Amino acid sequence: AGLRRGSSITVEQLHQRLDAGDELLVLDVRSADEQRGELGYLAQSTLIPLDQLAQRIEQIDDWMERPVAIVCRTDVRSAKAARILAARGFADVHVVRGGMTAWHKAGWPVQR
Repeated sequence: AGLRRGSSITVEQLHQRLDAGDELLVLDVRSADEQRGELGYLAQSTLIPLDQLAQRIEQIDDWMERPVAIVCRTDVRSAKAARILAARGFADVHVVRGGMTAWHKAGWPVQR
């Protein structure tokens, strides 16, 4: 009840929330190789590759009731990750539309 399942946010919305200091988990579900790649990664992000998410999900159980924003290269893996989190009972999960590709296009800072 009241779950905002499958809800998505834009990179602009994510950027605003991070700028405002909102407490949210930015979950990067790309591979470690990609995280080190040209698109970089968000300083605040936690990396758990999609293929490891089901096994490692207890690492983020603290975020069950708090906002989680999922990023990948675009948003395909993020959508899959969102379904895994929803099935686990995460209540406030958002897919970041366009992922790191869109963030990069916007020209905002990344770590490399």
